Amino acid sequence: MPKPDIQQVSPVVAEQERAVSELNETMHNDEPHMPLKKGIKRRKKRAPTRRSSSTKGKRRLTRKKKQGRRRISSLRKNLKKKKTLKAKRKTINKKKTSYKGTPIFKKKIMSYLSELNTTMAELSELALFSDPPNQVAVHKIYFQETRPISSFDSDNAPLEFSIPGNGGEYLDLRKSRLYIKAKITKSDGTALAALEKTGIVNLPLQSLFSQIDVYMNGTCVSQNANNYPWKAYLKVLLSTGMSASDSQMQTQLQWPDGEGIGDPDPAAGTNMSLRKRYVFTQKSRTFDLEGPLYLDCFYLDKYLINGVDIQLRLFRSKNEFVLMSKESSPSYKVTILDAVFKACKVKVDSAILVNHTNAILKSPAMYNYLKTDVKMTTISDKTSEFYWDDIWNGKRPSKVYVTFVKQSAVNGSYVDNPFNFEHFDLSEIVLYVNGEPTPVRPMKLDFGDNKNFVTPLCNLYQSSEKWLKDESLIINREKFATGYAIYAFDLVPTDLGEGYINLVHQGNVGVYARFSKPTTVTISAIAFCECPGLLLIDNTREPLQQGDNAGTKNSCQALTAYKLDDVNAR
Repeated sequence: MPKPDIQQVSPVVAEQERAVSELNETMHNDEPHMPLKKGIKRRKKRAPTRRSSSTKGKRRLTRKKKQGRRRISSLRKNLKKKKTLKAKRKTINKKKTSYKGTPIFKKKIMSYLSELNTTMAELSELALFSDPPNQVAVHKIYFQETRPISSFDSDNAPLEFSIPGNGGEYLDLRKSRLYIKAKITKSDGTALAALEKTGIVNLPLQSLFSQIDVYMNGTCVSQNANNYPWKAYLKVLLSTGMSASDSQMQTQLQWPDGEGIGDPDPAAGTNMSLRKRYVFTQKSRTFDLEGPLYLDCFYLDKYLINGVDIQLRLFRSKNEFVLMSKESSPSYKVTILDAVFKACKVKVDSAILVNHTNAILKSPAMYNYLKTDVKMTTISDKTSEFYWDDIWNGKRPSKVYVTFVKQSAVNGSYVDNPFNFEHFDLSEIVLYVNGEPTPVRPMKLDFGDNKNFVTPLCNLYQSSEKWLKDESLIINREKFATGYAIYAFDLVPTDLGEGYINLVHQGNVGVYARFSKPTTVTISAIAFCECPGLLLIDNTREPLQQGDNAGTKNSCQALTAYKLDDVNAR
């Protein structure tokens, strides 16, 4: 039997191949295509159509939208990956710690402390391309010396100064100074002998005068009271510290009295400050003093406008008040050899003068300052309780300071220091405002062996705005009980910064004090207060002082008149 040929194909297979080729030619015409596999159906191709331009534009826009969506989707995926990576890093940092919880490595990343505050600071050291502003308002500042217009040869005659305000120059009262040259002699004018035990009290530049009157264009703007030495001394105590006392305050022969404040012996006594002043005054040596006047109107925060004439009248204190002596029959006096008031003049630019001249026609010049007042009363001996009602009735002060001193020192005595504020075994003190105690509970004190008086000391630092600051007072814990017992009371919020004025309240202020032992001498109670004041100067250069009820009424009338004139002008 012959073998079959290998190249020979069976008729069945040949028939199937022929059927598939005919099917491909029928479905796809002349275009070449891969042969269909078994079970796959191919979509019939549409006949080519002619597309319009609008259809092409729509398809192109649709394509761009799809591309934009793909990009947004891609960005979201990337952001999600970053968040996942950040979370993984945090997890790694938590895991990569030692057994004590201290991180082995930590990546330094800067961030804000609070996302609510992203404000960036600008350092002046990096302001390389900026210049400071130019000062063109003030051209010159100098001191104009004025001597008394009246003779001061007499021991009781007041010193009178007249400072003209004409021209285009302003006056800086805060920087103005008083110069005094004097000497201590016997009552007949003869010089003191060597080692004669006679000296001068603390702060003699201010203690020499019991009262100082200030007039602006003939109107008195100061208080006519015979208590200027205590006002000046309390202002110094409540504002200066030891650094100032060891330097600039010595221009007024101010050395704070320490132990032995009541010792009148300036040559060999225990009051070392009195002995330091004695070096300048012994043997009738001439001594000079220079410093500011601690008057309310001299603490204006602005320059005094031109056209205001100033008149000063300084009344002398008693010689027994100013001097201290250990001699058996003292009889001395302080002789003033020269007196000069150095007015600080300010020459401003002409444009400032023109602007102020036009502005004062619409509104008065306003000066805010701190107004102070001193009241005194007597406490008889053998007194255990003390009531002082109606110290201030009307305008309520902002701060009140109460202290006690011997009545003999107030009247003038060669052996008693007028600035020796003794405690007199005070055991309780409280201030009443409209019948309500301030503070709520009276301050309890014990000046005996226990020495429990820290609360009034803290209140003194608080009222003088030195509390919790690197600033000091002359008074410390040791001195408080030895001649510096001052009791402070705050009646309004204080030490809140600058640039605000407290509202004016009405009230009746009184003091109640109790002594652990009945008093053995007659005492003078001194009350010193502070409150906001306002000084107005109109276009006629008439000063209107707001402090008491009359001044407030006049100042309100002046402001009302200015407003009415402004309305009429419109």
